[in-house]
Amino acid sequence: MAQGFVEDVSGTVADKFQEVRATVEERIEATLDAVDDKKRRVSNAFHAGRAAAREARGELEQRIAESKAAYKDS
Repeated sequence: MAQGFVEDVSGTVADKFQEVRATVEERIEATLDAVDDKKRRVSNAFHAGRAAAREARGELEQRIAESKAAYKDS
């Protein structure tokens, strides 16, 4: 009888351990996915910012060139 109880308890503990382990693995996987998603978003924002800065610089350089040309002509 005592041996049966020990086996039942051992089985229950092993089952609970596996359940907790699976839950922890799922949470870790979800966290890693979230981190990857945020890294992608930051990278996309970084590249978009660089593109916008290049565009703004080009527009500014064009305005400066137009201003210099207008100043020369006057």
